[in-house]
Amino acid sequence: MAIKSAGRLFNNWMIRHLPSPVYHALGRGYFRFLHRHRDAEGKPPRHLSFVYGFDPGFDHLGEEFVDYFIRFCALQPDQRVLDIGCGIGRCAIPLTRFLSTKGEYRGFDIRRDGIEWCQKNIESRFPNFRFQCINLANPTYHPAGEELADQFSFPYEDAYFDLVFSKSVFTHLQSTIVERYLGETKRVLKPGGSCLHTFFLLTPAARSGLDAGTSQFDFRYPVPHGAAVSRSEPEKAIAFEETYVREVYSQAGLEIIEPIHYGCWSGAGKGLSGQDIVIARKLS
Repeated sequence: MAIKSAGRLFNNWMIRHLPSPVYHALGRGYFRFLHRHRDAEGKPPRHLSFVYGFDPGFDHLGEEFVDYFIRFCALQPDQRVLDIGCGIGRCAIPLTRFLSTKGEYRGFDIRRDGIEWCQKNIESRFPNFRFQCINLANPTYHPAGEELADQFSFPYEDAYFDLVFSKSVFTHLQSTIVERYLGETKRVLKPGGSCLHTFFLLTPAARSGLDAGTSQFDFRYPVPHGAAVSRSEPEKAIAFEETYVREVYSQAGLEIIEPIHYGCWSGAGKGLSGQDIVIARKLS
């Protein structure tokens, strides 16, 4: 327990004080050394995985979320799925084993290295899977991006998808972008379609964990409608007030399917997953 606590404190210190390029370079170097000769065929290399949030449960977490899509969103093999911030295929890989040839998967991300890996290793084998790189600006993860995320329109037609999801995306976006993405989620969903997004939600229980020092993240710097782990680079990790999230879902025309599935990130108790999971459906 003491070792885990020390590791959590050290990681929080690095997130707060190290510039993102340095933090990720250290991580990539660590995993290159630790896992050299161990990258399995058909899986992303470990040093690339770190950029998108690597942990030993890469396969398990992807399968875990596909199970949520089936259990909570009633996903069927012949339906259409949109993956916002698809990264290196954490969820796309297990979805290749679930979606039929009549189903469709579309994923986009701001990092070209991840998209190119997915195109080479997934899209080339599954023609109904498509990956697209979008040159969006993010101060922490893609500062060279040219397009403003809070004005971005998803490159898909209206009412096209049965399920829209993101994992660990809204946890790195400011509130104006979250609002834009929820509006676009609603636009591209079919009537009655479902969406699943993960958040860090500031609830009374989560604040108790933060105050007790049991949280995996130290959200101490105010941002609009929430708090961040870094003053200089808030997009490293952002938590939002649950009341705000509920309000913007309602404004977007998305009905939250209760209950919200709280995660264990705050250390305040057991959770379904690491982050908080909000599932909703398009009203009309």
